[in-house]
Amino acid sequence: MISITPRVAIAIFTCTVGLTLTLFLHTPSRPRDVPISKLGKQAGEVPTPDFDLASEISFERIYDGCLNCRDRKIVLRRDALKKFEDATVTETDLHSEKERHGKLRAYYFNNILKLIEAQGYFNMNSQYAMGWHDSLIVTVSVRIGDKHKIIKTRSEGDVPIQLWGIYYAIDGALTNVIWRTSP
Repeated sequence: MISITPRVAIAIFTCTVGLTLTLFLHTPSRPRDVPISKLGKQAGEVPTPDFDLASEISFERIYDGCLNCRDRKIVLRRDALKKFEDATVTETDLHSEKERHGKLRAYYFNNILKLIEAQGYFNMNSQYAMGWHDSLIVTVSVRIGDKHKIIKTRSEGDVPIQLWGIYYAIDGALTNVIWRTSP
């Protein structure tokens, strides 16, 4: 077993070498050297949506050419001045018109709104991949205050990656809905 003196000497030597290398190899372009307050400006700061505004996200998927597929429409809604309250969720089966209702925590709803703004949803085209047949038809409608945009697609795989990410962020958030009624 090594006595304590060599261990202390090795620790001091290691620390000295580490500090020396840090001084000589210092590169301020590394992300960890950038103050957190400047990260948003570096990455192209995206405005945060005003969570005090009334907001609604409608998400409809229709499996064109598929019998008995789960065609549905989901509407997530929150009233103005309710940024800390849960969003109400309504899922409608487009074949039977049956509805079920639930709540989505404000955390998930607010983050979907942030993602929608960050991905430039309101600057995207209104249609993508409209020449497809027997494909997945997706319609997303977003309203935040006075801003409103509807985007329709006929091939979920042939859209900008930002829009595809929004689709699946909504899908992911829906796994956290607390349903009050069954389908």
